[in-house]
Amino acid sequence: MLVAAAADLHLALVSIEESVSAEYTGYYGREHWSRDEDDDEEYEAGEVVDRSLILSEWRRSDGSEPAFRDFPFIDAELCPPGALKT
Repeated sequence: MLVAAAADLHLALVSIEESVSAEYTGYYGREHWSRDEDDDEEYEAGEVVDRSLILSEWRRSDGSEPAFRDFPFIDAELCPPGALKT
């Protein structure tokens, strides 16, 4: 019976993508014009603007690939609920 139940199990990769606003924390003064534009230390991540959760790379327990496509999901569909909260 356990082997039959294992045949219905699938493994998937969970991808979380978040877009956040960036807040500049550096100095805008005259002496600072030569700063490197890509200096990440002068920015802080702000509020999350957009978030997506996707299941992909599906595998069966025997390692074969089912015909599932990537599809989005929401936190409430997880067991236990909120398992991905940061």
